[in-house]
Amino acid sequence: MLDTDYSLCYNYPENSAKALFRRIILNCKDTNYELIEKFGSLEKICNQIYGEKHGVTAYIDDMTKNDDFGEVYVCGWSDFLQGLKDVRHKRNQLSHGDVPFSSDYAQKDDLKFIDDFHELILTQNDPLTILRKEHERHLKEAEKKIKEQKANKEKQKATERQHSKKANQTKEKPIMSKKISAAIWIVIAAAFIALICFLGFR
Repeated sequence: MLDTDYSLCYNYPENSAKALFRRIILNCKDTNYELIEKFGSLEKICNQIYGEKHGVTAYIDDMTKNDDFGEVYVCGWSDFLQGLKDVRHKRNQLSHGDVPFSSDYAQKDDLKFIDDFHELILTQNDPLTILRKEHERHLKEAEKKIKEQKANKEKQKATERQHSKKANQTKEKPIMSKKISAAIWIVIAAAFIALICFLGFR
């Protein structure tokens, strides 16, 4: 954070309205400058993630594209997205000179949001990382279901083949029995005919 020269306040009595006003202005400057610095740190880590400049904007665009899924699977998704847009807007307003640094513009909550979001990225608990993990988890579950369904189908086919084989074997048994019976009767008949012929020739 940029150092502020509070000696400027000493030109006025400590409790005077002018001294108080000067302190307020200097505090506002501190907060505004701090927002620029903290946003710069956040921008840097986002640049490393995306391999390009304007990393925070790239992160915001990524969240916007995945807004429908993010709302469902990531707690506080919309708050994170709006928070990023807010601090980026304030940073741009200050950097482009649209808002003077002496104004009461950046707030302590803005600084805390940037710090917290920076930490979430470092610990891989930021919204997009959580969404990616959820996506991977759902893919694994889907793959597991597909494998289970395939295994069940194979098992069912094997069972059906086994039942079909048993059914065929059951059908074949009476046929074989009939064939055996017919063969026995033929043998008996042949033997009987042979016996008659033998007796007749005697």
